[in-house]
Amino acid sequence: MFRNYTENLSEIYAEKISSSSSIKDIMKTIRKAKSHDVNDLCESFNFYDGQSVKSFFPSSELSFSSKHGFMEPLLPPMRHPGFCIKGGKYILSLDYIVHDFEMMCKSLRPYSRLIMIDLGADLTRENGPVIKLLDLYSKFGFEFDHIYGFEMVFSDPQKLYNDTIPEKYIHSFHWINAAVETAPKSKMNPLNSILEKYDDDDFIVVKLDVDHAETEIPLVMQILSNENISGKIDHLYFEHHVTIAEMRSSWGGSMNGTMEDSMKIFTALREKGIASHFWV
Repeated sequence: MFRNYTENLSEIYAEKISSSSSIKDIMKTIRKAKSHDVNDLCESFNFYDGQSVKSFFPSSELSFSSKHGFMEPLLPPMRHPGFCIKGGKYILSLDYIVHDFEMMCKSLRPYSRLIMIDLGADLTRENGPVIKLLDLYSKFGFEFDHIYGFEMVFSDPQKLYNDTIPEKYIHSFHWINAAVETAPKSKMNPLNSILEKYDDDDFIVVKLDVDHAETEIPLVMQILSNENISGKIDHLYFEHHVTIAEMRSSWGGSMNGTMEDSMKIFTALREKGIASHFWV
């Protein structure tokens, strides 16, 4: 079954992502057509050229959420299944993350805002995984109204905006060159100062990767323990640096905890209604 899943992921799903026609800003259409049923509109967008995500995986390995639709199963080593192939082709690949854009669309309302909160926004990373994620959402018509990037390491803002952030995201990008804090009421805790200011009907994506377990785990625990926070998050991408031999060369001394710990956390997040994904 795992072999079938890997083949379907690489040969069918990834190919469909690449070949699918781009979709224009879906919220503009939804906002203009207030009298129309959102479900009908989302079906008319023809995500994946009219094919369902489930059809790409006939062996039924995918997880499912009534709000977010189908998503990839939670599997070690928390990367693309081809990650161990010599040459490192898949080490930073996001192609293992499965999004059901039609179901995600059906959760929207004409007044929804699309928000990304990026905690650990190192935009200088090789192959730019965050920009690739933004581009993926954009290809399927999800254009973010606000993108908040928190990063502790200093970046020259002139260089960042001129050379790193693509022009199409400039209007929505908020660069916060400061460390994230974990105190629940701190204004530098984005779960408090940003996320809680939005509504349940907004579409909110959080990416967490600050390479510091003492910051990451308390934030994840706040998400799990606070319904007002967890109820607002639609997708969470989190690189959990647990002790796993395959990642030792990349994570080194930042590894903490076990694979079992990670599976429990990500499962609990999904049980809260959050589409949780391993990040790279």
